[in-house]
Amino acid sequence: MTTERTKSTKDMVIYFNGSTNYQSLKKGLWYLHIYQRDRAGNETRTTSPQIFINKVENLRATVVFDPRWKQYFEKETNLSQNPPTQLQIDGIKVADMPIQRNKEQFGIKLGYMVKFKIDTVGFNNFGDVIDITAHFFAMDKKGYIYPADIHIPDKNGTYRLLQNSEYITECQHLTVSTTNRSVSESNPADPEYNTWTFQYYIPYTAKAVRQGTVLDLYNPNAFDNKLLVVFDLRGIKREGDFCDYTLKESDWAIGNGSVYGYNYPSLNNLIGKGVNHGEVFWYNLFETAAEDLRLDREW
Repeated sequence: MTTERTKSTKDMVIYFNGSTNYQSLKKGLWYLHIYQRDRAGNETRTTSPQIFINKVENLRATVVFDPRWKQYFEKETNLSQNPPTQLQIDGIKVADMPIQRNKEQFGIKLGYMVKFKIDTVGFNNFGDVIDITAHFFAMDKKGYIYPADIHIPDKNGTYRLLQNSEYITECQHLTVSTTNRSVSESNPADPEYNTWTFQYYIPYTAKAVRQGTVLDLYNPNAFDNKLLVVFDLRGIKREGDFCDYTLKESDWAIGNGSVYGYNYPSLNNLIGKGVNHGEVFWYNLFETAAEDLRLDREW
């Protein structure tokens, strides 16, 4: 109740489906019915326009293309195309990220691609997209983590900052369009629900240095231990409304990665969205996919 003859206001918390927690919100169409009564007993009843709760949820890694991870995602058979394992079907959830190494103690070599899926509701119109900005944090051999810049050689062999290179839309700012949107895997009968697929990699020629530092190839100053890839991921409607998945998802790194091996969260709020939020996987900087190319080792 506000004070009479003043312009005072009151805040009100509205519970949807008995909760204000994002993970518990029931997806779908809602109306807000408002009942008002003043001191004189005059009553007003109004109904809001439609309220549709749009959600982005269930980010998962479905394949790590480093050959040392193949057994985790494909069953070994004599068939021309091996069937997927249950881990590929279910995916590695954010609870078990950031992916660090498998049970054989192998990490992910720099240069190998990781495939992802993510689900949405209400992002089913033309022009709706999944927007991803990748951030990078390098770990030195003492275990300290630093914000990092990535340098990648161009066609002439000249190293350029990732954000100034031809790789920017593949490695730093990705837009997943409707061409990568399909019928929902969890709720295929409802057209409001969708599953999106995308992949991410950093070329094996890349170098990581402390943020703001100039890459020096003659007196090497690039990190040579590990690189953490962090996703700032949003679903964006064509009208501009968005859902900040990285912020709202609450399950980041609550597990230990035992479904495949081990995860290794930073235990820090690296991009201002919450502790461990957005941390998806680690690259090994001390080994790259180039080694497998030379040995003709493949998936």
